[in-house]
Amino acid sequence: MFARADRAADGFIGADAAGDGLFGRLAGERVAEWSASGDGFPAAAMLFDLSLAPGESRSVVVSLPMEDGTEPDPVDEARFEGALSAERSRWSGLLGGTELLVPEHARGLAETLRTNLAYILIHADGPRIQPGSRTYERSWIRDGAMTSAALIATGRADEARAFIEWYANYQYASGKIPCVVDHRGPDPVDEHDAPGEFLFAVRNSAEAGGGFDAGFARSMYPRVRATIAYINAMRAMRTTDEFVHADDPIKRACAGLMPESISHEGYSAKPMHSYWDDFWVYKGLRDAAVIAERLGEDADSAAFRAAADDFGAAIARSVRAATEHHSIGYVPGCVELGDFDATSTAIAFYPTGAAALLDAGLLRNTFERAWEATEERIAGSPWDGMTPYEVRVVGTFLRLGWADRAHAYMDWLMSLRDPTGWRQWGEIAWREREPARFVGDMPHTWVGSGAILSILSMFAYEREGTMVLASGIPPSWLDDGGPVGVRGQ
Repeated sequence: MFARADRAADGFIGADAAGDGLFGRLAGERVAEWSASGDGFPAAAMLFDLSLAPGESRSVVVSLPMEDGTEPDPVDEARFEGALSAERSRWSGLLGGTELLVPEHARGLAETLRTNLAYILIHADGPRIQPGSRTYERSWIRDGAMTSAALIATGRADEARAFIEWYANYQYASGKIPCVVDHRGPDPVDEHDAPGEFLFAVRNSAEAGGGFDAGFARSMYPRVRATIAYINAMRAMRTTDEFVHADDPIKRACAGLMPESISHEGYSAKPMHSYWDDFWVYKGLRDAAVIAERLGEDADSAAFRAAADDFGAAIARSVRAATEHHSIGYVPGCVELGDFDATSTAIAFYPTGAAALLDAGLLRNTFERAWEATEERIAGSPWDGMTPYEVRVVGTFLRLGWADRAHAYMDWLMSLRDPTGWRQWGEIAWREREPARFVGDMPHTWVGSGAILSILSMFAYEREGTMVLASGIPPSWLDDGGPVGVRGQ
């Protein structure tokens, strides 16, 4: 038996999901009984004939087993109401760590934050943070690092710490951090943002709650040191005379960086020397230095900090060389192409702090151009598809002091939630609904974690050890005299 209901069904339909599918049979002939055959992927539906007067509602309670080979529980209204009440209470506890206090017209931001936190927890399998439950039912350190930051920021530090403890078990003997882990184990593909993201997540988890969990940090420290050794080995491949003194200006601009990779998904066809990777590794080196310092590993701390400074200088030189070679006035996504990708460059501000390495004019030009493109779309200029990962640029605008632009951008992104009432985004948003095209998982919680962090940046963010408060709070939010702020963690 697959399911029980609290009343007899008025009929059934069955289908092979690999054939015509269940949906195509809904208007077809129903049967009084149905059982699955051994072929294909069987699917079935109970049918209930309900006649409702205007404003009337009726419920059908269905019990489904959650494990193979088990029978569904008996169903009755009292049992259902008890289970529903218990689940409501459980989820209230899970989502109650952080509450945004906003006026009624801004409630959508608070509801979207809370809902996407729920989606993150729903997608997770035990400690395994996953950006989806279908297409993306795997654990990336890239997604996991930022999603764990969103969990920590919303009072779920235990889940963030459990994720990084679980993921650390898949580190290679070389110190390499795998880009992704699934049921088959770690993926050997080289994605050179991974070590920086791992180190960021370790420090973030150790400092969650405002203190420093020395026990957790100490347990992770051998892996921190191994990760640094791997970074140093990778960088050594680009500090040889072949690169440092290359005649080719592009090759010379790669000197001192991490090798090319496909971590930036735009380079999956051909690996590039991606500044996305370099910004993350720069952050990881600095975070490792802090971890070592807090643990009293002074020699390591000094060595890690020196490596970060040297690497930061290499990034700055490379960006200058790449912009000069390509004759561009913005920060490129990678050395080879001189491509414009503000969504990628946004991490120079948060979380990596690499913006301090770069020319302020280039950064401003980068995001002025990003705003112009967004403003045109908001105004109705044609566009085809986009990735809601752009939500991270909202936080960048706030850090540039562009609060009005940040809110306009966020309002437009909120209009792309699909369906709106579910407060969710897919990996790709299309301007037109037809024809049907790839959207990734929906909800896609790497997008969701970016939304959480950008929304929270309206209330507070950290800049060079200083907390910046309320830079994204519009004066209109204060007009009705109600409280505006963050309650909880």
